[in-house]
Amino acid sequence: MSDTKLNSTKIAAGVAAGTIGLYVASRAVKSALRDSARRAASSPTEYHLAVHLVKDGAADSSHDWILVKQHKAADLEQLRRAVAQACGLDPSEADGLSLHPVERRGGGDDGGRCTGLGPKITQTASLETLLLHLAPERLQVPELVCIAGGSTTPSPAAIPRAAPVFPLPGMSLPFVGTTYQILGPEPIYTYNIANNVFPCDKPYPYGATVRSYSGGPRSKIGDFASGTVFHIDAETMTTWSADANV
Repeated sequence: MSDTKLNSTKIAAGVAAGTIGLYVASRAVKSALRDSARRAASSPTEYHLAVHLVKDGAADSSHDWILVKQHKAADLEQLRRAVAQACGLDPSEADGLSLHPVERRGGGDDGGRCTGLGPKITQTASLETLLLHLAPERLQVPELVCIAGGSTTPSPAAIPRAAPVFPLPGMSLPFVGTTYQILGPEPIYTYNIANNVFPCDKPYPYGATVRSYSGGPRSKIGDFASGTVFHIDAETMTTWSADANV
């Protein structure tokens, strides 16, 4: 009788260990798939870059980060011209621009604090390497410091934090997230969003672009092949914007 109980205990322990193992393996596979999906979300034809301008020995106080888009087939000269145009510089200043990748250490969506600048970029192929080294939980946008006018290299403390994700439009409530912002007297829910989030008679309380959270329920995304893996944000977050230049 004792042998039977011992065998039953061993079988139960084996089943429990196997179940835990399958759960851990499933979580690892799912995490890997999501990481891969996040990396694959970056444009296959364009580099999307966040550029911080340093000119005349000082950081550009009018902008923290400026978005620059450049075709992956472009050379360094074309990249400099695109950066100069986006930063509002004279075209004649493009040749003298020095572009350096930002190095960060820490955690969170913004990658942590800046610890220094990498070597000067001498070819656009370096941007592909920067993309590959970005953590999958971070926005797949390499950060560059653009040094113009013969300015000295800024200290790490002078480099602003990475561009944050768009804020939520209010407090996230259990099960409904921020979808309560669609409620109101208007029969068309987008009018209620406009009244609640983007009022026309006062400053926008949450900014010109926000990300609304569903509270947990995942939306069904069509027009993709069966089995496509989406990042969790794509299924639970919806971007609302009143900014024509978002």
